[in-house]
Amino acid sequence: MNTDLQLLSDEDLACRAQAGSLACFDELVSRYQDRVYHFLRLKTGQVQDAEDLTQTTFIAAYRALGRFKPRHRFVTWLFTIARRQAISHYRARRPCERLPADRADTQTPDQPLASREACAQIWSLARETLPEDQVTALWPVSYT
Repeated sequence: MNTDLQLLSDEDLACRAQAGSLACFDELVSRYQDRVYHFLRLKTGQVQDAEDLTQTTFIAAYRALGRFKPRHRFVTWLFTIARRQAISHYRARRPCERLPADRADTQTPDQPLASREACAQIWSLARETLPEDQVTALWPVSYT
């Protein structure tokens, strides 16, 4: 490792990496590889997944270096990328739940409208037949 690079701040290294210095990006990887791995290991619970996501985190960070703003902390930016990698990983692995045919929603688009119309007719009938204080007692707060 280059001792001169070790003296630079993360943000300075990131700025130099933005300008094309691979050595500066390598220094950032050296500084954060273990921390990112442990963070992702806690998120995934799997060694292999954490290793893969650590690698994809640094690839994504390298590709997004142009969007890094030096006024922000590099570590926060990097761990945001790592967290998003973990989220994407879980979204890709989440199985789709299929409902059994007997539990499937068999409602047609016109049925909710018909239900609302039937409900409106019932309340209209109640208003015509019952005294006002009884209608008020029955009327749900959300309908007032």
